[in-house]
This record gives sequence, C-alpha cells and structure tokens, in this order.
Amino acid sequence: MTYRTYEEQHIRKGRLVPLMPHEVTRLREHAEQVRRNAQQIGAKHRHAWKPTSEEEQRRQLVGWLGELALAKHLGVPYGFATDYDKTRHDVAGVEVRSTEHFNGHLITYPDDKAAPFVLALVHRISFYKFDVVLAGWIDLADANTPEHWRTDMRAPGYFTPQAALHPLATLPNTKQKRGSNLWLGN
Repeated sequence: MTYRTYEEQHIRKGRLVPLMPHEVTRLREHAEQVRRNAQQIGAKHRHAWKPTSEEEQRRQLVGWLGELALAKHLGVPYGFATDYDKTRHDVAGVEVRSTEHFNGHLITYPDDKAAPFVLALVHRISFYKFDVVLAGWIDLADANTPEHWRTDMRAPGYFTPQAALHPLATLPNTKQKRGSNLWLGN
C-alpha cells in the first residue's frame, strides 16, 4: 500500500484519538495538583536531566495526554492519580511513552518495569484540543535491546524506532483492562 504522507502511514498503523476540550481541561487541573504534590515532597526527575519548570510542565502534560488517549481508546478509566507509585502502570497494565515529534522513538530505560509499552504521538491543535496518534506497541524486553541503546542523548536509554512497533490492534488484553469497561469512571 502506498501512503501520500508520513502522517497517513502512522495513522493507518496506529489509532488517531482526538482529545476534546473538557478532557484536556480536566487533565490540566490534574497536572496542577500533581505539580503541587511533587513540590511539597521535593520530588526530582529520575534521570540526570534538570529541566526548567516550563520544560517539565510541558513534558508531563504531553505524557499525560498520551495516557489519557490510550485510556479513551481502550475504554478504561483514567485514574488521575496525584501521587506517584512506581509499581502502578500508566493505563490498564500498559506503559505509555509520549512525544510531540511525529517521527519520534519509543524511549525506555534499563530500570523500567516489564510491560507492553505504547508510543503516543501528541499533536496540539489548540490550547484545549489535541490529537494523539497511538503509533504502536512493543514489550519492554523487545525494546531494550543493544541495537536500540543510545548514549548520545541527555539520558542514555533505548530508542526503539516506530518501524519496530506492533500495530495497536494487536496490543495484549491485560488483566487490568478486562476488569473495566468505563472511561474516566463517570
């Protein structure tokens, strides 16, 4: 099959999930609460990177937009947790990595927990509207391979190209997903 654009290729392989203003508003409110909680406990970024406050806020929002899009796509509640629990998965037993770079890689690290990982490509349409392409998924063991390891970045890690991802339609049905059929719980 021939694709007219690079974007069209990824939308066909993955899933386009539009996020509406009311969803983004709720997520922005959630983000502010998480930031306040993190400041109170003195939380720090887990890698050597020292982002500015603005960079950190943007990175967090992009990550949560990807998680919200996957929850919406799977039809499961998005927890909006304000505390950090390193044993908790992002969404329904799955980890989500998000980027604003449409040709970006799925980035994982040696200390990530074993799980399927989904790559979310986030595109801002307006302050309160985003489109997210869930580009595909891969198990951590298949992502964390020597050919994906890079040390020329701010934090060394495994950079898995989108071509190595499985189509989203083949994402395994986790136990957490089977137990829920509501999105946002309301």
